Amino acid sequence: MAVISGQIYRTFDPIVNPNIPSDDIVPDKQAISTGLWSNGVGTLLDLFLDPVQSASSGVYYLNVLNNPTSSVSSEVQFAIAYGHRLGSGSLILNQQYPTKAVYSQYKNILLDPGDTYFTINSVNKDHIIVINIERARVKEKIDPGNWQLNISSSKDTKIYSFIDDSGQTTSPTSGKAGRVFNILSGSIAAGSCSGATAIGLAYPDMGLLIFNPDVLSSSYGIVCNNSASDTAIGNHEKFFYGLQAASSASAGFIARNEEEVSSTHYFVRVKNREFNFSNNPTFISGTYGDFWNQDMIKNPTVYITTVGLYNNSNELLAVAKLSQPLKKTFNRETIVRVKLDY
Repeated sequence: MAVISGQIYRTFDPIVNPNIPSDDIVPDKQAISTGLWSNGVGTLLDLFLDPVQSASSGVYYLNVLNNPTSSVSSEVQFAIAYGHRLGSGSLILNQQYPTKAVYSQYKNILLDPGDTYFTINSVNKDHIIVINIERARVKEKIDPGNWQLNISSSKDTKIYSFIDDSGQTTSPTSGKAGRVFNILSGSIAAGSCSGATAIGLAYPDMGLLIFNPDVLSSSYGIVCNNSASDTAIGNHEKFFYGLQAASSASAGFIARNEEEVSSTHYFVRVKNREFNFSNNPTFISGTYGDFWNQDMIKNPTVYITTVGLYNNSNELLAVAKLSQPLKKTFNRETIVRVKLDY
């Protein structure tokens, strides 16, 4: 470790005014957006159901994978659920109505106290289709305006795309679950269609998309409002097949996440008279601490390889490694910038 006139620390200039960075410490914040799916992929083209999960908790929700379960890279990307306020459309399990439980769960998560209905296009809805993005993929939020869901219609085999209306509004509705946008027809390239009827609600801060099953059924033939309790296939599974058909036609689920990364830049200023010696035992020899290499008399040479950041109690908090050793002598000065993200 290099020393400074017999000391091993150098104090940074403090930040006196948060609006005026010091010469040594500069705070920064940046919004980072990456692909939402596994390995940072932005477009999910392959959709598979987990047969093990489908057979157990599938009456409540279906996990959607990016690869078959036989693949080592198979991971859950999102889940699909169907909820009904009164329990209709349930595949009854031990006298329980899963769709009622699903509706109640998301009502408690997303709606403000006293609000008992999801309201889409000014109409209170008894039932909903939910896409719940796997939480670790969302990070802080889904990037509004940078997601596009494609669905294949069973009526005309056409592929329809949907996006939120964040590009049309600067003041979205806000509640206990954060911002709420309408889901409209549209695409990332063209934006949402002005004047289009809302087909659902997007909660980007929660990683949740809520769809109106009535519109999906009447306009796209994907989901129907089942009242029979012995339906062989659930509404959420029908919705999955609409997504899968679109992805098979190379119209996948496009989405990005976004997070704000706080950074601090530390400018480590190494002046010519500083850090020219080392307390490494091999630097000196003998009882009197003579230079082991006599050529260093009046001309010591060391190499900086590491910068340590300490608190006021001299406790090491972070370590930065240089890409290559940095030569330091009395006639050399340098500045090492250390970026700390958190």
